[in-house]
Amino acid sequence: MKEKGIVVHRSASYTLQQNGRTEWFNKTIMDKAEAMCHESCALDLWWEYSVIYAVHIYNQTSLCHLNWQTPYKLVKGEKPDISYLRVFGCSAYVYLPNTVQKNSLSPKSELMVFIGITEGIKGYKFMRQANNTEFTVTMALFDETMFPKCLKAEQRVYTCINENHAQDNPEKDKIQQIPSEDDNSLYPPSKNDKKR
Repeated sequence: MKEKGIVVHRSASYTLQQNGRTEWFNKTIMDKAEAMCHESCALDLWWEYSVIYAVHIYNQTSLCHLNWQTPYKLVKGEKPDISYLRVFGCSAYVYLPNTVQKNSLSPKSELMVFIGITEGIKGYKFMRQANNTEFTVTMALFDETMFPKCLKAEQRVYTCINENHAQDNPEKDKIQQIPSEDDNSLYPPSKNDKKR
């Protein structure tokens, strides 16, 4: 590098402030990855998959300092297609080819955990729950509201937006409100409750 006139400037040890833009980018990616891991109850060993997927999503997101363009569009010159993105850690039923099945009577699909996109291949990356091995496939049936690694099934409130259905029935797509503790319809009286 010296022969080409490039001078390397290093930041001082333990002084992250000298490299602010890089540190801010690392913090942004780690915050996204951490949020994905917590939401999906992912194992601590899977943090690398969440970081790789967070970077992939970051590259498809429009950014203020790029005049609200995506890094993908600046490199490739076209708008990215994000229809293939899925929720990290969600469950999916994945078709098992004949070479993976034990015999002809074994199940043709298996419940797996989505852990990202395979780079260089048009395919999804899954983790098999039976033996914790990676499995890459191009098609799967996703359930983005179920997270197999969560020990207890927490009731989550989601708002589904479906333009075609919303025109038919506008009352159905209203935002669901989280019920308050005072709502008696949720908590039926127990035997120990005193009658008022």
